[in-house]
Amino acid sequence: MRQRFSSINTGTQTQIGYKELFEVITDDGVPLIVTRKLPLLQKRSLTPVLLIHGLGQNRHFWDLAGRSFADFLVMQGYDVFIAELRGHGLSRANGAPYPKSFEEYVDYDVPALIDFICRRTEHKKIYLIGHSLGGAICYGASSEMQRQLKGFVSICGPFNFGKGTRVIRPLAKTYTFLNHHINLHRFFPHHLNIDVVGALSNRALRFLDNEKNRWFAPLWVPQTIEQPFLTNLLLKAFDRTGMPVFSTLLSWASEGRFLSTNRQHDYEQSIRQITTPVLFLSADKDRVVPPESIAGAYDKIGSVDRQWREFGKPEDHRHFGHMDIICGQDAPEKVWPVVSDWLQQRDNQ
Repeated sequence: MRQRFSSINTGTQTQIGYKELFEVITDDGVPLIVTRKLPLLQKRSLTPVLLIHGLGQNRHFWDLAGRSFADFLVMQGYDVFIAELRGHGLSRANGAPYPKSFEEYVDYDVPALIDFICRRTEHKKIYLIGHSLGGAICYGASSEMQRQLKGFVSICGPFNFGKGTRVIRPLAKTYTFLNHHINLHRFFPHHLNIDVVGALSNRALRFLDNEKNRWFAPLWVPQTIEQPFLTNLLLKAFDRTGMPVFSTLLSWASEGRFLSTNRQHDYEQSIRQITTPVLFLSADKDRVVPPESIAGAYDKIGSVDRQWREFGKPEDHRHFGHMDIICGQDAPEKVWPVVSDWLQQRDNQ
């Protein structure tokens, strides 16, 4: 069923469009829900876009009320699909279980969503845009799905997770050592309640969102997301995920390699086979996925058409972090147009 929506995105423009929800069944029988947002009057047929959220996130990351990157793309004339992977958001509410591995995203969820979008829109190719773990999913899925991709955008997507950080890699090595000797997994639940982390963070905003905060680095640069949007982000976009996916991230950081859970698929090798256009975006003050964690993907990817834009350079006149690169107060002016310009340049080729 179509639902009409109206959204003000930049303070100066209002977009009228349609929103639809669809159920997509993966090859392993998991029912996913994808949200489609499309312009009311689409002047020309642009390549559809699939947005892929990060670890323990959902559709709200891309579609915050009053600051929606999804609506911004709709304003540019794009047919936008917002994924909620298994165990997340509306997909979990629809019966999709928590993921048992990172590979379930790569081998089942994303291929099913791409196939559905191509059938629904009658386009042969689409764009992928992934944030954080969603960017890593793009790396993994793109080598197998290239025939259906016009290109992808990785926003703070880890490749060598933990590289460039002082805390993540040592913690990951400690976790791996303890798990090997005392099997830590038996003490953990089968899913990770990141929504609780969001709720607790919202209660601690006076500390977390303080410019004087020096010893604890949150997921955003303090004072870059206005409190109403920040509260909305923490309470709505923070979701849950399977504990095995979180463990996989720690194993990547511990070993310094981008390997599949069963070690049968080396994503660092398969990324060399990707030849579709790629745009990498990073943030100078990202404490979770700093530019050093992304550099390996840029260096190894087989694409001739590859670009890397780091936000937070002197010309930007401010710093950017892991989440405010999309949800921050300066993102609509500085970051979003970079993505849309890149998409439009390749649509016009």
